[in-house]
Amino acid sequence: MSFFDGSSELRAIRGIDLELNEGEVLALVGESGSGKSVTSKAILGILPHNARVISGEVMYGGRNLLSLGESELMRVRGREIAMVPQDPFLSLDPICRVGYQIAESVASEGSRYSREERRRRAVSLMHEVGIVDAEKRYYDYPFRFSGGMRQRIAIAAALATSPRVLICDEPTTALDVTIEAQILDLIESLKRERGLSVIFITHDLGVVARIADRVAVMYAGKIVEVGKVDEVFYNPKHPYTWALMSSVPSGSGRLATIPGGVPDMKKPITGDAFAPRSEYAMKIDYLIEPPFFDISETHKVASWLYHPDAPKSDIPKRLSEIIEGRRGERERICGDEYREG
Repeated sequence: MSFFDGSSELRAIRGIDLELNEGEVLALVGESGSGKSVTSKAILGILPHNARVISGEVMYGGRNLLSLGESELMRVRGREIAMVPQDPFLSLDPICRVGYQIAESVASEGSRYSREERRRRAVSLMHEVGIVDAEKRYYDYPFRFSGGMRQRIAIAAALATSPRVLICDEPTTALDVTIEAQILDLIESLKRERGLSVIFITHDLGVVARIADRVAVMYAGKIVEVGKVDEVFYNPKHPYTWALMSSVPSGSGRLATIPGGVPDMKKPITGDAFAPRSEYAMKIDYLIEPPFFDISETHKVASWLYHPDAPKSDIPKRLSEIIEGRRGERERICGDEYREG
């Protein structure tokens, strides 16, 4: 997937292969500019006018969404696959009552609902996402709600057509930690009760640990590591994943940073895109893009470090200490349940 500006091309997505299993939360993580949000927009067909998917498929329900016409895609977008935006204050109409906006989403499901039925369904959705006094607040404008409540309204609107897939594009970024926890609990509860499959886009690894079943780590338009959440969190393999996890504040010692910056996507990338920022890079990393190597049946990493002929590279000491701290904290909270596996 590329953006075109006159004669120049910016390759935002350089080829990714992802599966979303039924009823799971797949977290897509990485720095800003790694291609996470663009990937979600490509799935829904809502890319800007100067963007184009050059090749590939987005398979859903036995159909390639990229091959559908706009009228066919509209029967999928918002109905079967819905999105919760990062900033609901920008996505909600500031001069339209929130209940009307949810009811409008209900109406998009089809003409079988009367106006009163749409209102009742919108109120029911507001109750479901935790809006107190929903019957009264149905008539309030977005500015009358806090950031967390606006996000709940956005979730209610996304659920109005009973989608099977929910894409959450950094929905807790602008929220404080207490409200963030409430929104994560809400999404987890909705996933369980409705049987939703969720793509959760974030750069916050703490959020990932709390909500995800599987994790895909993205860098410079490619997936570099994917696995179950415990595999990636307690046994990370890619140097970029090491760097990301080492950069998380741990409450002790100096905060680690990742040297350099993301590559210029207007220029061709040869080899491993992370090589110029990695102290573990070998000569081959600058010459040939690494394939995926299997760590387990569910854990894969795209790094030459796992070629049979590569020298052994241990996880950084600081990260090893962070991981052991996480294990200890998890065992303290979960007790015997954690120790028994």
